[in-house]
Amino acid sequence: MPINEDYILEKLLAKVSNIESAVAPQLPDINFYNKCREYIQLLKAEGRTNTAICYNRSLQRFINYSKTTDLRAINRQLINDFFEYISQTVSADAAKAYVIDIRALFRHITKFMSNAPNPFVGLNLRRKLYRIHRYITVQELRRLAEAQNLPPLAQFARDAFIISFSLCGINICDLFTIKPPEDNILHYYRQKTTRRRDDQAEQSIRINSTAAQFAARYLAADGVHWLDWAQRSATERNLLKKINKGLKICANVLNLPPLLSTYYARHTFASIARNELHFDIFDISEALNHKPPSNSIDFVYIRPDNNKPSEIAAAVCNFIFGSSAAAAAN
Repeated sequence: MPINEDYILEKLLAKVSNIESAVAPQLPDINFYNKCREYIQLLKAEGRTNTAICYNRSLQRFINYSKTTDLRAINRQLINDFFEYISQTVSADAAKAYVIDIRALFRHITKFMSNAPNPFVGLNLRRKLYRIHRYITVQELRRLAEAQNLPPLAQFARDAFIISFSLCGINICDLFTIKPPEDNILHYYRQKTTRRRDDQAEQSIRINSTAAQFAARYLAADGVHWLDWAQRSATERNLLKKINKGLKICANVLNLPPLLSTYYARHTFASIARNELHFDIFDISEALNHKPPSNSIDFVYIRPDNNKPSEIAAAVCNFIFGSSAAAAAN
């Protein structure tokens, strides 16, 4: 008679769960949902909007399935059942992402609780390692920049994409709030990481000719912002949705990657700077306003070169566009 391995494993997990329930310390009477919502609001306040959105999505899905908000009800069996349920509706990696989010929320709430149980032990949450290629080729980028007679939304999205690209892939949320330049230099703090870095993710970059050309029709008159995007959308998120929607139109019209989004501007800039112009990867990291490696003493000794991002951006734009971008921007 063949051995039913799945049946045996199920019985063993059930026994382990019963033993854990008997010996594990009891969690306090805490509303898991409310505590998670407080943490998610904190993430939003810190500028970690995308993380907050992902956590909130996973939390809502978990609560809808489990029908409980009691922290004490979260055990290994519930997590396994949720994982099996969610795996029936999304891909394996997406299902793991949901459970990873719930694990992060659970750990945040229980991190100061001594001997808190781990209901996620035994689950294989390792996702496939592969690169998501979010860049377009030099030829595709030139075709996008030089495109004429685009629908209004697509033209706005294209212009926003090129502005971001030409300024070292600056995030749209930073362009939404960025102040007018001083001596043609934009100064900002990257919202995504400013609260997590000692230097507050401070960055300065000179407005090159490509950025100036594509930004010309969007300059704000309020003296508070560089661009008038705050008048075009009530929130950064609404603006981002509008731009990404317009980029999908560009992709369809110009035969570009169908998932074209603002992410591509940043990834394309970095890829061209490295692969086409052979800039040092650490200089590119600085231009992208990434945190320096904490284990490198060189970054402690060497004074940051504030001109480096501007130099790389100017070189990349000159390589890609030369003077050809002006016609499309006007």
